[in-house]
Amino acid sequence: MKNLFYLLAFSAGIFMGTAQTKEETITWLKEKLKAYGQNAARATNVTLQSVDECKIVVNYTLNSKDKQGKITPIRFQEILPTDIERIVRSNESFPGHFVYHEEAAVTNLEDGTFVNKSRTSSLRLNEESVSIPDVEKAIKHLATFCRKK
Repeated sequence: MKNLFYLLAFSAGIFMGTAQTKEETITWLKEKLKAYGQNAARATNVTLQSVDECKIVVNYTLNSKDKQGKITPIRFQEILPTDIERIVRSNESFPGHFVYHEEAAVTNLEDGTFVNKSRTSSLRLNEESVSIPDVEKAIKHLATFCRKK
């Protein structure tokens, strides 16, 4: 019995020693998410604003054309909770989109005006730049640190 206890304690120590901390996960995700939205059809100026244990915030621009043909850039902000269901894989349609159990992905204008709430993200990961399964795993790990309100 004593040997079993030592074995379990040793195994737990190894597991805890290799598990990423919240800060390490955030740093890793910031690096990987630089490619977020880069393969969007019309989005430009995509920038990762912040990553924390509860959400990822991305800013981007879409150009809107009026009836006279005048193009006006519109700045958006997408707020993506880390409590994702999954990220669409490369063997599916539209890979790289974040998918949620409910309407959780929020899109606002840059000034904070609400635009949309959806079960999927507007932008998507560039599957050629990052490993979607690795990013999904890291986001789900990060969500474990988020305190539910």
